[in-house]
Amino acid sequence: MITGDRVALRAAEPGDAETLYRWFQQDWFRTAVGQRYPQSRSAWEQWIAAHQNISYGNVSFMVCLTDGGTPIGMGSLNRQSPEDRSAEFGVAIGEARYLRGALGIEAAELLGRFGFEVMGLHRMYAWILDRNRAAIAACTAVGAVREGVARQARLVDGHHSDLMLYGVLAEEFAVAADRACRRRPLLKRNTEVS
Repeated sequence: MITGDRVALRAAEPGDAETLYRWFQQDWFRTAVGQRYPQSRSAWEQWIAAHQNISYGNVSFMVCLTDGGTPIGMGSLNRQSPEDRSAEFGVAIGEARYLRGALGIEAAELLGRFGFEVMGLHRMYAWILDRNRAAIAACTAVGAVREGVARQARLVDGHHSDLMLYGVLAEEFAVAADRACRRRPLLKRNTEVS
């Protein structure tokens, strides 16, 4: 488990299938994570079975509140390239009542620490829908910069939308993490990887 002040990252457990099923029934959540189609409960049970053992090539976490352990979202590192030491990252908050309050930013910080400090990545990147302000805020909070735009790359609600590419290097993340620790000193003291 990777624990911060208000959120923690943990491996998915069989009991999370119902939560994932519920989140992915919501159009707004599927749009945010780039998945068009709802999945069945059994599909989520199978997904958890395939992703509950975290390894270099399989990094999928549940984002949970540290107070009580309630799952509120998910985070992952995908398309890992050991040769390039890079991976695509993503954090999504599935419980609408927790969309405000910067919990997604804290989850992105924890996921960044895992990617850079535990996995030894050099670069992490994310493709973000142009209207997803929360994801843009999380990326910039961890030091990511906008690297490019895939124009009209995704059809959402009948309209083509741009996807923006954000990337962060290990040294940029370290600077942003240091800034965050000065703003919130408890983050550094309470963040642990076990």
